[in-house]
Amino acid sequence: MSATSAPITPEVFLVAIKDLELEQLHAEAARLQNSLYHLARSNIALQEFQNDPVLKEAIDDNEATIQRQRQRVQMIVEEIQRRGFPTDHIILGNAVNAVNGEGGSADTRLGGGQEEEGDSMVIARPESPARVREEEEAHADGQREGGVYL
Repeated sequence: MSATSAPITPEVFLVAIKDLELEQLHAEAARLQNSLYHLARSNIALQEFQNDPVLKEAIDDNEATIQRQRQRVQMIVEEIQRRGFPTDHIILGNAVNAVNGEGGSADTRLGGGQEEEGDSMVIARPESPARVREEEEAHADGQREGGVYL
């Protein structure tokens, strides 16, 4: 975010989404969820460098953005519900779970905040860069040995 611009306020966002069609609300919720995933992924990758003041500031900025975007997804869900449509297909909250199902924990929170009652957003937790490299190397070794990875 540049120093001269600021995100719109929750009040302005709420007014803006009231004029959107249902498909547009779903598209905006999906865009925000994608952004939340990538912000969480970025923060996980940056955690190993949190002693660097510049990167610590980036983590903090990401955390603030995560909180704002989570609030916006909730506002979209409430607007869809106000219109009488179901929202059980929209993922809410702030738990981060492992992508591969190994050891994912609802105790790992996006934004480091406390989970609010009724707040159950699940965002796939990205693999650490080191783990991705290990898996890529294992895959490459398997290819050299004639193994097949699917």
